[in-house]
Amino acid sequence: MKLEGLRDEDLLFLVEIQSNQALQVLRERYNRKSFYVVKDMLDQFPDSGVSVDALLNICVESFEKALKKVDRILNSFSTYWRKISKHAMQEYLTNNSYTISKVSPFMGVSIDSEVDLDEFDKVTICDVICDRNQENKDTEDLIFDEVIKYIKNDKFKMKINDKEVFITYMNGYEIPELEIAFPNYSKYKLYRVIRNGRKLLKGIFTNK
Repeated sequence: MKLEGLRDEDLLFLVEIQSNQALQVLRERYNRKSFYVVKDMLDQFPDSGVSVDALLNICVESFEKALKKVDRILNSFSTYWRKISKHAMQEYLTNNSYTISKVSPFMGVSIDSEVDLDEFDKVTICDVICDRNQENKDTEDLIFDEVIKYIKNDKFKMKINDKEVFITYMNGYEIPELEIAFPNYSKYKLYRVIRNGRKLLKGIFTNK
């Protein structure tokens, strides 16, 4: 499966582990969506006199803002992006249109609001990585391969031997099997490596 065929959630996950290709695919997808959002807004205010390009740029800026909150809105990214785009465009119309004195407030979330994010579903992205419960096997394998490449990277702060243990765990090995595969590791040490690995992965998304 190509990246273009992935859901937003899967692409956002890959973006968070530094996949520039996934980010490019996602940006192109939301650039196309922006045209429809802007068209919908201009259909409501056909005599606004504002520039289409200005409204498209607002949608692009909203996309970047939504990206910064991806850990909290993974399953609602598109909805959140659409709401803050409409909110920002209505503010722009109010301030820049010669024919519109005031646009009614959009009943959604503000661009910089933190509290309003609570209305969206929260997910733990680490569960998607470590539990490997994706329904689509091709998608799961693609994401998993990207994660393994990231773990092997120097940016993933873990000892080389511990990385080998953690990657083996990620491939589905249980503790008894890991004890056989890595006889120099006690059960306690294996648990510690796994716990540390999961914490590091979660830190990618929470910036903690």
